[in-house]
Amino acid sequence: MNPLILFRIFAAVVLAAASCKPRNIAADHAAAVEKGYKKIPVAEEMREKFPAVSFITHYGMKNTATQSWNTLIYVRGRHEVVLNIPVTGYDAEGAPNVDLAKAELSLVEMEKIETNATQQTTISFGDFQKKLSAAELEALVKSGWDFNTIGMPEKPPVEGYEKRLRYWEGLYPEQAPMEAKGEK
Repeated sequence: MNPLILFRIFAAVVLAAASCKPRNIAADHAAAVEKGYKKIPVAEEMREKFPAVSFITHYGMKNTATQSWNTLIYVRGRHEVVLNIPVTGYDAEGAPNVDLAKAELSLVEMEKIETNATQQTTISFGDFQKKLSAAELEALVKSGWDFNTIGMPEKPPVEGYEKRLRYWEGLYPEQAPMEAKGEK
């Protein structure tokens, strides 16, 4: 092959690589989550009312499993509740497009939380486990987030609950602090 053509190809590749701006996935993710709250009012309401953190599973990964929006809250210091909504893509501003009709809410009772020497937490779950459909989630929201309406048992907070909050704050420091708010 002609050396001049090879040089031009090489120069084009070098110039293209030099003009690429490296991505900051963590910052992009944080921005997408903040923009997502505007499109997902139920997640914003959860964040305002409960200790909460939101994240997008598989964010920034191409050709992987389905991406999903997750808002995780803690109720009564004992129950871990996760809103999960499929992400179908992103708009021009980088906000996730979601299918609210496919939203699910999963609830589990934490029975025991243990922390090891490296501050990793292990959770043992109790008997109360429930998954709500989008329609059941809507009814819960209309009740003012009264978890008694879905049979959530009222028990004292589990020991180690605060360490679990600190764990999530460590993963998503831009969303800290996670703190108890006006929950029922």
